[in-house]
Amino acid sequence: MVASACAEGGPSTSALATSALTTPSPAAVTSPAPSDSAAVADSVVGHLTSGPTCPVEANPPDPACAPRPLAGAGVIATNPGGFDVARAVSKADGSFGLALAPGTYVLTPQPTSDRMLRPPAGKTVTISGTSTSPVVVDFSYDTRIR
Repeated sequence: MVASACAEGGPSTSALATSALTTPSPAAVTSPAPSDSAAVADSVVGHLTSGPTCPVEANPPDPACAPRPLAGAGVIATNPGGFDVARAVSKADGSFGLALAPGTYVLTPQPTSDRMLRPPAGKTVTISGTSTSPVVVDFSYDTRIR
């Protein structure tokens, strides 16, 4: 069974429906909690940005050419078996959060509606059951401006 929701101003998201499934809020994450351990609220946080924003890099760097936050882009967390366990959509400031149970996951940024933006490669993260701080994972989409 698939449940879906639409983040305000962003693309549709969907996640596996389980008894632990909650109704997502805008730019929120929906993740099923495994039966052996509960998901930790925002156990992974990060930002999605796009850059470069200027065709020429200056020295010293021009602040107007800094990478920009990327809103409405998706990130999917998959478990070692390759199953999607959580999805997030970035907010206006590019931030996202995922609620994941302890374990190892691959986070994969998704393509956007802007065909010029190239999504970055995924990253593997491990969530420990002992840490109270979220794991921080940032991704930068390539604008292909050179």
